[in-house]
Amino acid sequence: MIENRQLRYFIAAARELHITRAAEALHIAQPALTQNIHQLEGELGVALFHRIRKRISLTEAGHVFLAEAERSLNQLELAVRSAQKTARGELGKLAIGFTSIAGLIFVPKLVSDFRKRYPGPMIVLREMGAADQEAALRNDSIDVGVSYGPQKAGEFSVRQLQPDRLIVALPRTHRLARRSRVDLGDLASDRFILPSQETAGALAGAISEECRHAGFLPETGHEIITATVQTTLGLVSAGLGVSLLPGAVRPFSRKGVVFRPLTRPRVNISLKVLWRPRDTSPVLLNLLALLP
Repeated sequence: MIENRQLRYFIAAARELHITRAAEALHIAQPALTQNIHQLEGELGVALFHRIRKRISLTEAGHVFLAEAERSLNQLELAVRSAQKTARGELGKLAIGFTSIAGLIFVPKLVSDFRKRYPGPMIVLREMGAADQEAALRNDSIDVGVSYGPQKAGEFSVRQLQPDRLIVALPRTHRLARRSRVDLGDLASDRFILPSQETAGALAGAISEECRHAGFLPETGHEIITATVQTTLGLVSAGLGVSLLPGAVRPFSRKGVVFRPLTRPRVNISLKVLWRPRDTSPVLLNLLALLP
């Protein structure tokens, strides 16, 4: 079997066309180089060099073999470097599922920070609801989920981000829009624009809990259910209702919408990063190391 060492020895001799200089470049004895080249020719069954006294030159077969040997070693070196980079998380692929709110600020910043440090891996971004993220994690369609979940404790590894408070999104023309803070109870008769249980069950639960503390629940059948924060803000802007959203949306301005803190917020809510406990991908581990 031809060894990579023999290829390296042959390439050195073919480039130098001088056995002594090639041996010196390889830091081996001249007889050892000569023996390895003879062994290589024996395994191939062809002569790679013309030998005239102390001078050597490549045969036609030698020219062809040189090109293929160099290509083979280059591929091997590339494979070695790729394997090493993959083991360090510098190559590979990572699929991230995220809710619409996480996609406003957190996910873009996280991916931007990751790319600055690790430009090699392919990043796939998929906007999806919390329940769909959990299903995608189970079937390996995504590697990371970012949502106000999870719904089932213990099934996934979870990193909770900084707790947040809910704020009110009001149409700019709303009767309470001029207040610096809003008592949630004053909105009991308003139409609420709420996230669906399928896309943001944990957020929907936090909103219901906050409303219960204020002494009411949004009237069933009177509310508007949406799938994304962009749709929610569009409806609020059009004056079709009010909404409760995590404070993380505050920097995301929308014409016709004002954000106001609650006078007595009770409920904390946090984005969570989810991944499979068995997943030890170096790319994933590098991403997790960048989490705040």
